[in-house]
Amino acid sequence: MSFDVREFRLRVRLSQRDFSKLTGISHVGIANMELGKKPLTKIHEHYFAALDLLEKNGLLEAFGEVVKNLDISE
Repeated sequence: MSFDVREFRLRVRLSQRDFSKLTGISHVGIANMELGKKPLTKIHEHYFAALDLLEKNGLLEAFGEVVKNLDISE
């Protein structure tokens, strides 16, 4: 399984910064994944596949709202 992070991000019309906020992965991490400088781990592959399923079922925006409302401060 090989997931094209950039293709997905562009398909859902998000900037790297907004995609970073959605995924919880740093902006630099997203950029490095897109450039092939940071290989995707299995967990990344599965996480992005789950996001793809959410998008295909019209639920990605709702997921983004949930993520936005999470309090992850320590």
